[in-house]
Amino acid sequence: MPILTPDIYEDGIDAFVDEVVPTPQERGICPTEYPGTTLRANLGVPHQYGPDPRITTGEQ
Repeated sequence: MPILTPDIYEDGIDAFVDEVVPTPQERGICPTEYPGTTLRANLGVPHQYGPDPRITTGEQ
């Protein structure tokens, strides 16, 4: 999948969202709805409080 960088000035983001995002959604490549309300939930990453225990205990 190519990396796209929209113009962040003026109407670049609006044009990108309105004109580019629908194409992969129509093709079924990108979802139109997400099950979770956060990026963490949508990626299926477990919830974590505080520092990563691998860092604080030295485990790898």
